Amino acid sequence: APCHQSVQFMVTDDKEGNKLLNCMLYMSSSDVPIGRPYNICQYSMLTMLMAHCLDYKPGLFTIVSCDTHIYANQRDIIPQQLANTEFPLPKLVINPEKKDLFALTPDDISIVDYQSHGEIMYPVSK
Repeated sequence: APCHQSVQFMVTDDKEGNKLLNCMLYMSSSDVPIGRPYNICQYSMLTMLMAHCLDYKPGLFTIVSCDTHIYANQRDIIPQQLANTEFPLPKLVINPEKKDLFALTPDDISIVDYQSHGEIMYPVSK
């Protein structure tokens, strides 16, 4: 079975009456140091793109994971990642003239002010 079991979107209102698009991802399995950061980025970006196309604001992104794990051969590397300081969040800029999700191209999307720490090499579990 795939790790990403289902995705659910829900529209709610904020205190000002704006429509928010919320996303919940259910995963059967999640490798925290390797897969989880990419999953957060992928589904957050998808939620932001969909909200843009619907003229909503992005809301909450929630992950529900059954088998959330760190493999034994990754355990000693985790403190290195946790010691990194946080950077300000980057901004996702989407072409305001495009409102069709399937018509968006990479040229319509840019990530501004992205910063990262050096590469951490996690082994893949055996």
